[in-house]
Amino acid sequence: MFLHALRRLDVKGKIRSIEEARYAKTLKAIADVAEALNGLEYSLFKFFRPIAYVPADIDVLVSEKDLETAKRRLMKLGLRAIVKDSYCITLNGRFIMDLYTYPNFANIIYLDAKKLMNNIIESKVNGVAMRRLKNSAEVAVIIAHALYKEQIYTLNDKITVQTWLDEESEAIMEELKAKGALEIAKEINHQIDEELIETPYKLPISKTLNLMIHKALQDPLTRVTFPKLLAKLMDRRFPALITSRMRRVTY
Repeated sequence: MFLHALRRLDVKGKIRSIEEARYAKTLKAIADVAEALNGLEYSLFKFFRPIAYVPADIDVLVSEKDLETAKRRLMKLGLRAIVKDSYCITLNGRFIMDLYTYPNFANIIYLDAKKLMNNIIESKVNGVAMRRLKNSAEVAVIIAHALYKEQIYTLNDKITVQTWLDEESEAIMEELKAKGALEIAKEINHQIDEELIETPYKLPISKTLNLMIHKALQDPLTRVTFPKLLAKLMDRRFPALITSRMRRVTY
């Protein structure tokens, strides 16, 4: 978001140069990842948006059958696995990367990866062919990630939703049993436009609980993985994670 603002305002100087260099570094990393994963069933996601920005990490969705192959290939890029959960491996090195088999929060699946994989297109980054979600599916992921996982809705999220949300996006959200998040995103956008709230907007705990309960009732994948939250609660890192999430302003 910061880079987009610098470009729109045509800001010159050191700060702009630093952000442009960070963005170029991210694009190079994505191109390297795409080359490494060539031939596998995967998709980059949560990076492509209607505005330029530098993410904290690179997110890739990969089929369960290709997970270990993908991990081995990525380790050849100088990455090493530092955290492994039920549906995600975090790798670190030249850059930080999350390798997902299912989008999840605390081992609770909130989107069906197999259905998402039906919405892949081929694109190019730095001249390298790569697989990504089409815009209508990407905006569905952005909404779900912001509200189910992060419980924070940013200006970046708002701009993405108001730019890319269309009838196909709504159909995808319906298929993914995520209409509850979609309705909340629309409500938040309206309240921002009316200057009733500001971004980043933190979802109240009561609304978060209602949203997750509704998701579990509607989505068999969410419901069947809900008990895995108990295993996460036993993780010694979990109390620190919860404290951090409660104190943060954005993600």
